Amino acid sequence: MPSVLVVDDEQFIVRLLRLTLQNAYDVFHAHDGSEALKLIREHQPDLVILDVYMPGPSGLEVLSLLRQSEEFRRMRVIVLTGSAEQA
Repeated sequence: MPSVLVVDDEQFIVRLLRLTLQNAYDVFHAHDGSEALKLIREHQPDLVILDVYMPGPSGLEVLSLLRQSEEFRRMRVIVLTGSAEQA
């Protein structure tokens, strides 16, 4: 089964995405950028759903690190935010 890493510090968003995706994907989660990077290295998910604003490295910083990495450059990432402000 394909895997999805949901990265968000809002527990409600994590639960919502898990419920939405759990029938089609193996879903696991991280609550901050540091934990996300660790789990990406360990599990190499098929998709990362990444919140923009969170503790530690922000979602945009995590995305930048992934794109700089030869190993993770092509990883599929969806950037998500609940903010009405432009990132």
